[in-house]
Amino acid sequence: MRYGGALGLIATNTIAQGDTRSTGLRFICNNGGIIYSATRRYKWPGLAAVVVSVVHIWKQDDRSGGTPL
Repeated sequence: MRYGGALGLIATNTIAQGDTRSTGLRFICNNGGIIYSATRRYKWPGLAAVVVSVVHIWKQDDRSGGTPL
């Protein structure tokens, strides 16, 4: 089991709006996750006509007194 680490998330641009924001991103932040980078309204670089958000999240390993992994 891993207790800390980082991840990148690509989601539709609605991730920062309404219920998705309060149940998704807020949950992550309230449970030790830190959003250290986010890009809103990023046009997908392909043929699909979509706009996405890119979110990078980090959580420290709480068992080791805050030492990042």
